[in-house]
Amino acid sequence: IRDEHTAVIYEGSMVIYGGFIDGERTSEIHRYYFKENKWEEVVVLGKNKPLPRAGHSAILNGDTMVIFGGRDEFNNKLNDIWLFNFSSYTWEH
Repeated sequence: IRDEHTAVIYEGSMVIYGGFIDGERTSEIHRYYFKENKWEEVVVLGKNKPLPRAGHSAILNGDTMVIFGGRDEFNNKLNDIWLFNFSSYTWEH
């Protein structure tokens, strides 16, 4: 079960990021394709990625998912912005 994650709609799919999975924060991205009724984990390229987090915000801007804030694994408030590019499958801080 996942909670405190975010979701955006992108090209006929729902993309969810972060939150808790079985009580632990995650930085995983999963994508649900409505027409195919299928889930997949998104493989992120590159080593640059945000800390696992929950309770953050997300919006979609073109081909980019923008996430802000949340809380880290020690429940500290995060005050950062990360961009996930759906064209390159990479994160940018």
